[in-house]
Amino acid sequence: MSEARETTARFLETADRQHAAVIHLPLERAEADCGPSSVAIAWLGSFHARRLLVHISGVHGVEGLAGALVQTELLRRAPRLAAGVAAVWIHGVNRFGMEQLRRTNRLNVDLNRNCLENPEYYRGNDPLYGKLAWLVLPGRRRHSRPFGWFLARILVWAVRYGIGPLAQAIAAGQYEYPTGLFYGGNGLAEETALLLSWAEEHLSGRTVIGLIDFHTGLGRFGRSLVLGDTVISGRDQGVRATPATGGNHRPAQAAYAARGELVAALARRCQATFVRRCTHEVGTYAMARVLWVLSEENHFWHQHPDGPQSALWRKRLKHVFVPAHSSWRKALIQESEKVWRKWLDWASTS
Repeated sequence: MSEARETTARFLETADRQHAAVIHLPLERAEADCGPSSVAIAWLGSFHARRLLVHISGVHGVEGLAGALVQTELLRRAPRLAAGVAAVWIHGVNRFGMEQLRRTNRLNVDLNRNCLENPEYYRGNDPLYGKLAWLVLPGRRRHSRPFGWFLARILVWAVRYGIGPLAQAIAAGQYEYPTGLFYGGNGLAEETALLLSWAEEHLSGRTVIGLIDFHTGLGRFGRSLVLGDTVISGRDQGVRATPATGGNHRPAQAAYAARGELVAALARRCQATFVRRCTHEVGTYAMARVLWVLSEENHFWHQHPDGPQSALWRKRLKHVFVPAHSSWRKALIQESEKVWRKWLDWASTS
């Protein structure tokens, strides 16, 4: 059994022990080697609760292995919920990526760049993106490039264009190169369409909804970043939320403005008096190293998918997003529980 299937099995077993209701959203295009053919949701508390805290993981496939560890522990340690409050865990949104150790789905779509409001928005990219073909697009080579070479080249580009514009060009989302990094697709993917439709039907009509989209790979090793912490009123436009996480969990500013984020789309779809949403990141390695592994893995997946290099780089991708270090995994749980409990307090009392 693969690690993805094992972690999902433990999550579902924990949900059962905690007497949480389990909902499966079936994926029509699931493939035989992609593990469970559905997105699993654990719901603790009443389905009629007016206050919800929703935790989402696995939007970026391989990161869902860390998300599964977090969600299983949050379920296991969940306190007795106040009357009128429910906790919801949406597990393994990108089943294909989680099973295959990729960040994208089977069509190379980054589900966190896929949720645009208008079909006409699925076009274009930053002008600088096309100039970075050596980094963001697969080539014709058969050998990997050393990190030192990659780092030297990325530093030259950073000096030439600036770190901010370079990060924006690479990671904000692009809609012209289907085999490139951070490709947002040409319309809603099956996974995002399914989840948004379910959320609109089953999460709407509440008083308060908190949405935490969990990720890894951005920030200092084992430390939290809370990004995009925003409250949206059913009557007003979105406004910046008062920081609720405190301590080392202050809301932070991302290095780039991403297009098509899933948690933002969920916040728009969920009709409630107040919806609060954020992206919670637990950092791993330096961004240059993460980007190097992303670039190499993407190259070998598209040029030599069945070769040993592709398998090797997918394992390395897993390592940079889900380090095996015991210190990191301990911090992962501690940081995630701190954020989740503070958001639970907010959802219970706001």
